[in-house]
Amino acid sequence: MRILIAEDDPASRLILEATVDQLGHEFASAADGEEAWRLFETSHIDAVISDLTMPRMNGVELCRGFAHAQLFNIHTLSFDLEHRQAPNF
Repeated sequence: MRILIAEDDPASRLILEATVDQLGHEFASAADGEEAWRLFETSHIDAVISDLTMPRMNGVELCRGFAHAQLFNIHTLSFDLEHRQAPNF
């Protein structure tokens, strides 16, 4: 499985890359949503792990793009800690 990791924090991205690699999967990494979208368009991607808050295009906008293009079923694993709710796609 090839997994796209969209995470702007370098340390968090490194942890995700190591975890995905240790689980035996390939990955492509992006530091923001726009870069993630470009990688998605030019690579074979089976799943996406995305941060919520990123520069240029945030995780919600990225997921909306996937949903609009009917590319993935969207499942959220995190929520807005301040408002205690999942993002609305």
